Amino acid sequence: MIKILKVWLRKSQLTKSTNDYSAQVLVKGSIDVENIIDELINEGMDINRKTALDFITSFNQKTSDMVLTGFNVNTGLLNIRPIIKGSLYGGKWNSYINSVSVAITENYEFRHAIAETKVEIVEENGDPMKTDSATEQNSQNTENKFLNDRSTELRGSYLKNHGDNSACGIAFHTWLFKA
Repeated sequence: MIKILKVWLRKSQLTKSTNDYSAQVLVKGSIDVENIIDELINEGMDINRKTALDFITSFNQKTSDMVLTGFNVNTGLLNIRPIIKGSLYGGKWNSYINSVSVAITENYEFRHAIAETKVEIVEENGDPMKTDSATEQNSQNTENKFLNDRSTELRGSYLKNHGDNSACGIAFHTWLFKA
């Protein structure tokens, strides 16, 4: 099966060069284990859906258990190994600084499939977010070194504020003061 990955071109925000682009994968959607099992059944594989789902769920749980007890696990598609993040200051674990994570690498077959994947550039996608300027209002500082307790003006397009607490983040002057 020929695999084609479609991508959008995006102008790089890191340089001022007009020829510097990055690529963003055009995502077709999201699927889960049940969808993959259904695809296999649709392709003619004679498997019991419930048995396959139970097996894969058990396999994933056992893989997780083995990795998190110190094993390097080869799943046939990926190699997974446990890692510790953060420095152990004074040789002691600190849950505020340290965390358990995993390192994942592809197996040979997956790397081979990646190497054979074709990339098709769909078109250039406009910049979803562009910051034209950021200015500290009291000092008119534009050096990108701002103090937390100062008013700062951001100018641009498609600026977003992430978070659930309306008391934090960006306050929109027009909306806030009904100006």
